[in-house]
Order: sequence, then C-alpha cells, then structure tokens
Amino acid sequence: MVRKLIKRKDEDEWREEMNKKRKLRLYSRIKTRLQLEDYVVELDREKRRQLTMIRGGTNYLRIETGRWVGER
Repeated sequence: MVRKLIKRKDEDEWREEMNKKRKLRLYSRIKTRLQLEDYVVELDREKRRQLTMIRGGTNYLRIETGRWVGER
C-alpha cells in the first residue's frame, strides 16, 4: 500500500511538472504513466542519448530550431 501511494505521488508530481512545460505538450499526450519502457532498456547508449534529447527538447528537429528563431 505504501509503495502504491509513493508511486502515485511521484507520478502526480511528474505529470504536474511535465504539464508546466509547453515543449512537452505532445509528449505528455503520448506518455501518460511514469514507468520504465522496455524499448529504452534495449537501446544502445547513443540511441538512448538521442531519445533523451528528443524528450527533453534539446534536439535539432525543426520544431525545436524554429522555436529558437521565433517561428510559430
């Protein structure tokens, strides 16, 4: 019971913080639960790094680079 409550509290805090960041609006629609995904464990180091960059909004995709120069 304690573990469930802690997990729920962590998940609520994670969701609340994620919803504060506009960059993560699509990600927050896709990822609705805080849990380790199997595909992440199976990736090599470089692919995990790239995935982390996409999730964190520190990548060179057009949606990110356009934001740097003020594109809508």
